[in-house]
Amino acid sequence: MKQKRYPLIFESSDYNILKNNSMITTCCGSFLRKVQRQGNRVELLLTEFELKELAGFVAAEANHAISKNKEQELQKIYDQLELALYSLNKVK
Repeated sequence: MKQKRYPLIFESSDYNILKNNSMITTCCGSFLRKVQRQGNRVELLLTEFELKELAGFVAAEANHAISKNKEQELQKIYDQLELALYSLNKVK
């Protein structure tokens, strides 16, 4: 059975942060290729599993960031992923 995919919209700059992080692209690169561009935004279509995996790797990278700026950028993205997961589970 095909799993349902949920849209997640990022600013292009946030999407580029994910794409330029070697650990995230190594572990979740296939998730990041399921993309549709919408002007300066990017829409990812992710399953619940992919969303949880991506959130976990983003959180790990934020916790191990080498600069405060990188940590804050990744934390912002993680907050968005966490909100999407919360909304998804609230609907169930």
